[in-house]
Amino acid sequence: MKIIWILLKNITIILDNARIHHYNKVKQFAIENNITLLFNAPYSPIFNPIELIFNTIKKNFKELNHDNIEDDINNAIKEAYNIKIQKLYDHCWEHIIKYKNTIMI
Repeated sequence: MKIIWILLKNITIILDNARIHHYNKVKQFAIENNITLLFNAPYSPIFNPIELIFNTIKKNFKELNHDNIEDDINNAIKEAYNIKIQKLYDHCWEHIIKYKNTIMI
């Protein structure tokens, strides 16, 4: 564990603005372990890849006939997976870089 921690000494964690991420214990842990916390802009699901995936799953689910809810949920998830999840991540990172460039001085 110590070797892994030494290899990961420059850590930045990107967080959304969930209340728990702002707790003092989280911030204190980050400080004590030399971890940089980078918070997304409020109300910015475009920067959060999981939100893009959830939106794709919800869209796929709405398009199904709902004869069997369990099958429809599984099919919506499989379809989201087949839509090249990497493309969704790439899209997200493009926006993160653009946002970073606008706020960095």
